[in-house]
Amino acid sequence: MTRTLAAASCLCAALLAPDASAIVKCVDKAGKVTYQDEKCPDDSKSADVRIMSSPPPEAPTAGTAGAESKGPPPSTDERLGEAEKTIAGFESCAAAYPEFLQKYSDAYDSWKRMNDRLVQRTRRNEGSIDRIKAEKDEAKAKQATYTPEQAKARLGYCEAAIPALLTRDIEKFLARPNSPS
Repeated sequence: MTRTLAAASCLCAALLAPDASAIVKCVDKAGKVTYQDEKCPDDSKSADVRIMSSPPPEAPTAGTAGAESKGPPPSTDERLGEAEKTIAGFESCAAAYPEFLQKYSDAYDSWKRMNDRLVQRTRRNEGSIDRIKAEKDEAKAKQATYTPEQAKARLGYCEAAIPALLTRDIEKFLARPNSPS
């Protein structure tokens, strides 16, 4: 019951989130729900779901009001940028939540194999390495200040957004006519 409620609340948050990547929710005849970035099979019901690439910005706290991001500028290569966001998102969630790492490490390994060319590019690109490190460092710093409720919400974000990103072949996803630009 709690797991279903958590999944439903994460899905509701994802549905209401602005600035998101398109994901399709499929429900087969047996009621099994899957999320993917392609059209559902003909015998399944489908609904478009929007998953944020990062959690919404938090309200500034004392000492952070007016602070600007000091990280490197974003990648101008959309494919490389998507790979960077997925790597940083997964690694940030995995570092903060050991149960997340245990649950999704196989999916992450599979995603890295599916997107091997882009993963290799990020490992060779100093800007990519800097952007991933900056995002992970920022997430770690925020994590240290979270209340238990905020930490639970962040885990909910990790559980809702990151697994959906791990199903994507970035090259194919961005080649789709209705993919975000």
